[in-house]
Amino acid sequence: MNRRSYLSVSLTLLIPLVSGCSERLSDDQEQETSGQRDYRLGVYNESRDTHSFTVRIGDSPDGYFHEESLELEGETANEDIKFDGIPARLFVTIGSEEEQEFPWPVSYSGSDEASLKANIYYDPTRDQEILIYA
Repeated sequence: MNRRSYLSVSLTLLIPLVSGCSERLSDDQEQETSGQRDYRLGVYNESRDTHSFTVRIGDSPDGYFHEESLELEGETANEDIKFDGIPARLFVTIGSEEEQEFPWPVSYSGSDEASLKANIYYDPTRDQEILIYA
C-alpha cells in the first residue's frame, strides 16, 4: 500500500471519530464566553435536628440574584440545587441565626476559577459550624 492510499484510508477513518468534537468544543466555548456554566449548590445538615436554611447567591457584596430556602431533617442533604448566573458570594442563614457571608469557593487551591459547585456543611458541634467546600 502506498503512502497516499494509507493517508486517505486513515483520514477517512479518523473524520467520523472527531466530527462531533468541534461541536462539543464550540458549545463549551459558547458557555464560557456567555458566562453560562452549570453552577450548583449542595446543602448538608450534619446535625441530628431539623433546621431551616436560607442561602442567597450573589454576584457582589451588596446584592444577590438567587435565593433558596429549604428545611432539612437531621443528617440529610439536598445535593443538587441548580441556578442561573455567575456566583461570587454566598449568604447563609440557619434558622433565626444571623446571616453569614462566604466567598464562592474556587476549583482548587491557588486557582482563580470558580468551582461549579459549592457545598455548605452545617454541624453545630464543630468550632466553625458552617463550612463551605468546592
